[in-house]
Amino acid sequence: MFFSRTMKIRGAKSRDISQIVSLWKETGVYFEPFDKEGRLEKKIGRGAEIFLVAEDNKKIVGTVMGSYGYNASIYRLVVQTEYRGQGLTEELFKEIKNKLRKKGTTAAIIHSGLPREKWESLGCRYVGIAGTYLVEI
Repeated sequence: MFFSRTMKIRGAKSRDISQIVSLWKETGVYFEPFDKEGRLEKKIGRGAEIFLVAEDNKKIVGTVMGSYGYNASIYRLVVQTEYRGQGLTEELFKEIKNKLRKKGTTAAIIHSGLPREKWESLGCRYVGIAGTYLVEI
């Protein structure tokens, strides 16, 4: 696996927000109506355990968020360009699934711009409703 001694996956913290926003803008997933810093602050306050970041030497290089309830979701699974292809996407996905499983979730809808082949390689199934994928947890 790719992880260096300095790499870790952990819950997001308020101090990470500016780096998270920068990463999302850089990778093209930033969506202004939802990704404003104030909304991210509230998300972290309500459930940092399901808002994960990958950190390397204090630099945020990946994120994934989850939500649970009647409809569980996984979204904002993104890894900085130079960290791609080294297993980090898979590790973030595995961690968010574990967190959602502990919350009692059995399946989640995927919201992300990753290519279909990537989702299928992660064990997700295309359900075709508004271009969404589903993963059993």
